[in-house]
Amino acid sequence: MDADVAPRSKDCVVYSFGVRDKWNFEEDMEDIGCESQRWYLFSLAEVMERLGHSTSTIDYLKMDIGGSEWQVLHDTAIRSRHALTNLRQLGVEVHLEAALRDPTLYNLYLDVLEGLESLGFQLFSSRATQRRGWTYHDPLLGRRVSLHYDLVFLRV
Repeated sequence: MDADVAPRSKDCVVYSFGVRDKWNFEEDMEDIGCESQRWYLFSLAEVMERLGHSTSTIDYLKMDIGGSEWQVLHDTAIRSRHALTNLRQLGVEVHLEAALRDPTLYNLYLDVLEGLESLGFQLFSSRATQRRGWTYHDPLLGRRVSLHYDLVFLRV
């Protein structure tokens, strides 16, 4: 998380979806005094309601859900748009490999990015993940291209 926009308050709230057995991010947030919540198999709106945060500001949402992020963000923007309006920052690991098999998925990706922009989010950080097996050789570019990116959006 960028230090210039990181939560500073000891009463900040951070949600994390899809963390599996990796807790570094959540522990870092707890170290600065944030309440950190880890969730699986619930929509963002359901989690917010269960925790009594339906109208609360969520300082940061981390999402790493193995390729499902595009559909989850799309569904949230359609069915639970209000859940995204109380969000300050969104950190998401995006996976692009499915679009190599089904190029029509790029339309979904574009819809999600435009939907985030319509809610006031701007991309301010993008980092390619260069792990083995997460890149492919693009014949048009003549080089290896990452299929996974860590993106961070900030509501402005």
